[in-house]
This record gives sequence, structure tokens and C-alpha cells, in this order.
Amino acid sequence: MKCYAKRHALASDAMNAAQLVTKQLLEEQSDRIAARCYNEVWCAMLQANLSPRTIAHVQKGDTMTREEFNQKKVWLWRYQRSRNHERQLRQQIQSERERATATTKALSPVVVSAGGKNKIEDAVCRIMERQEALYKQIIETEMQREEIETAINSVQDQMQRDVLRERYIVGTPYWWKIAINLNISERWAKKLHRAAIENLCTPVHF
Repeated sequence: MKCYAKRHALASDAMNAAQLVTKQLLEEQSDRIAARCYNEVWCAMLQANLSPRTIAHVQKGDTMTREEFNQKKVWLWRYQRSRNHERQLRQQIQSERERATATTKALSPVVVSAGGKNKIEDAVCRIMERQEALYKQIIETEMQREEIETAINSVQDQMQRDVLRERYIVGTPYWWKIAINLNISERWAKKLHRAAIENLCTPVHF
């Protein structure tokens, strides 16, 4: 009975020692994997031309959230949205002018009645209102363009700036077209865009 207890104690000691060695080996292996992953991530960030500030944020775990990323894109798209509104106003003015011209031609062979005069006057008033709105929209559009271009110029990497200008100032909608215009691959254009957004400072993300 005593001999059995001794053998059991020895087996237990061996098991504990094996578990300790296994734990140490796993910790060392985990450290090596973590170090390798860290180096790979570091190289990927450098290849993506991320700024030192962005890399420092990543090292601290302070990465940009998807919401912040989308907020920056919405801010950049303001210029193109303003241009679209400007085009709509121009089309409305052109439509009102055509209607006014058609009304004038239709009434010209006969004596213009009071009702006809009112229609022409209303058309003229609408055209003047549209023109005033267009004038204000043009000013707003140019102010937004200047603000966005200033932000884009703050990005250090030239290629990143080119991608942002092509996307948000020129308004090229397709990545394959942006890639052709910049003589790069579509995949690289998207990577540059991601890095540029990370490096971009907007009024709400300084």
C-alpha cells in the first residue's frame, strides 16, 4: 500500500512538471506568433504609406472606427453634392425659360389677356428666384471645394492626395476609372484611399 502511494506521488509530480513545461512552451510560441503578426502589420502599414501619426494610433489601439471613416467620406462628398444641386438649379432655370418663351410665342398673335400677363410674370419671378438660389449655391460650392482641397493638401503622400482629388474633386465614380487615370491598379487605388482617409484631418477629426 505504501509503495502504491509512492508511485502515485511520483506520477503526480511528473504530470505537474509536464503541465508546467507545456505551459511555458505555449507561452513562448504565443509570444513568437504575436511578434510575427506585429511585424507583418507594421510592414503592411508602411507599405500602405500610413503617416507616423496613424501608425502611432494603431500601436496604442486607437484606430479609426468605421463610423469615423464614413463621417470623413460624407464630409468629402459635400462638394460633389453641391455640384449636383447646382446642376439641378441650372436645369430648372432652363426649363422655366423654355416655358416662358413658349407662353410668349403662344400669346403673341393675339392681344395678351390679364391671365396671360400673370403667367408670364409668374414665370419671370420663378426664373429670378432660381437664379438667386443658383448664385448662392455657386458660392457655397466653391467655398466647400476650397475647404476640401485644403484638407486634401494636408495629406503628406502625393499619391494619396491624387486619389482623394480624383474621387472627391473630379468626382470620378468608379475605382477602375480612377486607377486608369492615375496609372495604378484598382486594388492599389483602394488601399491608397483607405490610407488617405486615415491621414486626413477634417474639421471634426482634428
